[in-house]
Amino acid sequence: RGPGESQLEIDKRLIRDRIIALKQKIDNVQKHRSMHRRGRQRLGLPILALVGYTNAGKSTVLNYLTRAGVMAESMLFATLDPTTRKVKLPGYETHPEVLLTDTVGFIQKLPTHLIAA
Repeated sequence: RGPGESQLEIDKRLIRDRIIALKQKIDNVQKHRSMHRRGRQRLGLPILALVGYTNAGKSTVLNYLTRAGVMAESMLFATLDPTTRKVKLPGYETHPEVLLTDTVGFIQKLPTHLIAA
């Protein structure tokens, strides 16, 4: 606290610093995801996505097919980050390997206090 700095000014400065730090973290996540996306595109493999409501078993299917070891729990939004793994499909000659992505689930009638979160 500098000379003449009120508590309100201190709080504003701390909040501003926190916002800057969070924006930097978001930028790092975007760069990281962009790098992985480019790597997947370079492979040239077809991409399949497991899509459905939350608690429908998407992560369980991904674990069964790829032994990915992603969390597969009976709870809302157990999957918060999409996970992509390469999987060999038996009996397919044209594309024996594909990239399989576990997505974040949909939820019907989401409570309004969770929408902003």
